[in-house]
Amino acid sequence: MADKKFVVKNGLQSDGRVLVNKTTDNNTDNLQVDGTIQVTDQIKSTLASGTAPFTVSSTTKVTNLNAALLDDQTGSYYL
Repeated sequence: MADKKFVVKNGLQSDGRVLVNKTTDNNTDNLQVDGTIQVTDQIKSTLASGTAPFTVSSTTKVTNLNAALLDDQTGSYYL
């Protein structure tokens, strides 16, 4: 079967979980994607303070990732 395109231009809403290219539902995450996610604008979090807005399982260094503060300290603190 040829790949099919699904284009959302004015928003997508769901009262449950959305699975993209997934064969099984983990029954936890609202959006589950098997593959790369590419955005052409900002990714914004409206999560309240006190909870991390994202988590990362990988320990691999991210090229071109800039962090202004590490544990509330600037880079010169560590020199």
